[in-house]
Amino acid sequence: DRDHVDSALKRLGRFTRHLEVLPPELPEEIASLIGNCLRNMPCEQPDKLAADFAGWVNGLAPADIVDIVNEAGLIVRRNHDSVITMTHLREAYNAIRYGESKRLEPSPEERRKTAIHEAGHALVARHHKLDLIQITIVGRRNAAGFVEHSHGENNCPAKAYLIKRL
Repeated sequence: DRDHVDSALKRLGRFTRHLEVLPPELPEEIASLIGNCLRNMPCEQPDKLAADFAGWVNGLAPADIVDIVNEAGLIVRRNHDSVITMTHLREAYNAIRYGESKRLEPSPEERRKTAIHEAGHALVARHHKLDLIQITIVGRRNAAGFVEHSHGENNCPAKAYLIKRL
């Protein structure tokens, strides 16, 4: 109750400071965070795995990165595997970022249509010289598939690219 709080705590300037915690930007910072998460998990060559996976999670908040690594550990257990690999990290990344894969398998015709559709997105991305990260026809949430690409070094698309997409 506000009335029962010490007046010293209610003075102007108390508890008004806000700290901004920015996501790690440098690949070394991201790899270090991933490496720390992998430290107590079954993993061969954690430093190499962390460095390789750092490019996938660029721009994500540290809490999201930790969630991805923890999800990879759960996937290892679920699959009765012995160590975390890049495949587990990628699967965890997609599950955390885009949702679990759909349980119902699409028909061959639906898969073909989705593949053609996503290939079109990939061609447009390549035309605009965007680096493709992944292309998939594995359905997640409301999407039948998706293409993920980077927007360059600062991960911010150019105005001309956005206007062309309209």
